[in-house]
Amino acid sequence: RDLAFTADEVAALFARRFPGAALGAGDAPRLARATEGWAAGLEIFWQSVGAGGAPDVAAALAAVERDRDAWFDYFVEEVIAQLSPDLRTFLLESSLLPRLEPELCDAVLQRGDSARVLRTLARRQLFTYAADRASYRYHHLFRDCLRELLARERPPAERRRLHRRAAAAMCRRGEYAEACLALAACGETGRALDLLRWRADRLLAQERDGTLREALAALPLAAVNASADALYVQGRLDLLQGRWAEADAGARRALRLAPSAARRARLEALLAQLAMQTGRWSACLARGRRVLAARGRMPAPARADLLGAMGVAACSLGRIDQGEAYLAEACRICRRAGDAAGEGRHLFRLAANVGCLRGDLEDAARAARRALAVVRATGRRELTAHALGVLGFVLAGQGREREARETTEKALREARGIGYRNVEGYCQLTLGTCALLADDPDEAAQRFAVSLAVGDELGERSLRTWSLLGLAESAWRAGNRAETRRRASLALSLSLADRDLFCQARALMILG
Repeated sequence: RDLAFTADEVAALFARRFPGAALGAGDAPRLARATEGWAAGLEIFWQSVGAGGAPDVAAALAAVERDRDAWFDYFVEEVIAQLSPDLRTFLLESSLLPRLEPELCDAVLQRGDSARVLRTLARRQLFTYAADRASYRYHHLFRDCLRELLARERPPAERRRLHRRAAAAMCRRGEYAEACLALAACGETGRALDLLRWRADRLLAQERDGTLREALAALPLAAVNASADALYVQGRLDLLQGRWAEADAGARRALRLAPSAARRARLEALLAQLAMQTGRWSACLARGRRVLAARGRMPAPARADLLGAMGVAACSLGRIDQGEAYLAEACRICRRAGDAAGEGRHLFRLAANVGCLRGDLEDAARAARRALAVVRATGRRELTAHALGVLGFVLAGQGREREARETTEKALREARGIGYRNVEGYCQLTLGTCALLADDPDEAAQRFAVSLAVGDELGERSLRTWSLLGLAESAWRAGNRAETRRRASLALSLSLADRDLFCQARALMILG
């Protein structure tokens, strides 16, 4: 709401956009209501009114008020109708591409002037923006409208040809997630599943903006459920998003379908990670040892993930030296394989599970900052959110309340933007600690209650235990001894069941 244009601001913007013209009496409030003050909506409106004359403005406003749900599409179609056939064709066909890079557009659209066309679209402000020096992007609503127009105007066979050319171009560039989405979109289920089979780890390493999840959603559900490789990829994505139950069910189904020892090994590694995430430390270690002892080659990414999970589990059981060895080996495997995302993930695990538990917070902070630098370079939002969250947690442990709060709030915004509930929960936990550092037990209790709710929702026992400890400390600071005892006793019960020595010690300290 703070960013919404008021009627006066709409009028001022119109006068700036159309020098010498002015909105009629009552037009600015009508337009502010119709667009809800949305800046991009106002830009769409300007595109539709030509030179800004009173008749054009009146006609455009009438169209908005006739059918407010479709006003965006209406105005985009009005804008497109004024373009040359060649420019219109370029817009429609390029809307299927994940990125607007001149070379990619030339290859898929079979032309040689895409760089010039994209510069023209951006210069004319046709909802086309320079993403960086080498590529452009359409406003997402503009792109969606173009795709709808393409679906209405071109036969399915022609659209399938475009998708196939896009998939081929993406495969040549090694951009397998986008290729998989293009194949799924044109009904090439078999070829998409082949990509999942042979490039699963590359696909997962490239997942930055939901493309791979979108590709899986575009495939027939029956085909996904019948493919061990598709279920493995889906399980890994669910794991990253904190969807433990869905990941576990899919991995177990895939294990029954997996045709080779190597594929079964990576599924076993996934199940070990899920055991770790849900606080079943001993089960994680037992499964991991079985997999490592079994004969047969395990892909490097799966081995690193397994060792990482075992490292966290060992640290949680108080075996910090053993956990550090597992995590360090996971980092080395990822570094040798050039897997920056994997290396970053294990680095922030070292910070949170080795440095913090040992009490070496300076070392933990260094590891967390290094992890953040590594994962930011990958463009992986979920890893960036996690690394920021770990750094905030370490800074809070150092008593640096302001810096910890700022860092954690960044992590929380990033996590909310991608629906990463696990990291959201831990961010609320850290913000509760920041509130305690600021001597605000009321805010702290509110934050810890939210993190406890997320732990209950996800079934993550470690988050629940830490939240209960936070609530116990908040109650103690507020002078409520009965509530302190109740919360600390619950935390002690959970930590005893999970054999979590660190949380047992904190619970006993509070009770004492």
